[in-house]
Amino acid sequence: MVYMEIAILALLLAGLGSQWIVARVNAKLMQNTAAMLSHDVAEAMKSILESLPEVLTEFKDQMIPQEPVNPLAQMFMQHLSQSLGGNQVPGLENIKEIIPREDDGTFSKP
Repeated sequence: MVYMEIAILALLLAGLGSQWIVARVNAKLMQNTAAMLSHDVAEAMKSILESLPEVLTEFKDQMIPQEPVNPLAQMFMQHLSQSLGGNQVPGLENIKEIIPREDDGTFSKP
């Protein structure tokens, strides 16, 4: 009986030892994976931040309105800018002409 108990204890210790080794290998593997993931996330963020000005420029170019400015709004903005000290309101310097109106008051196409 003594030999059987010793064999059982030896197998239990071998099992615990092998589990400890597997746990250490898994811990090292997880540590390396976390470091690689952190590096990949940092590279992705760097890439996004480097391309952000180009993306914002494209977005801004797409957001430019395609229809002309309302003449009443233009007159109001000019009056407002003159009453505030003559500072020019951004965007008004690009407006070259007032859109003509039809007899019924609607705007005609340029």
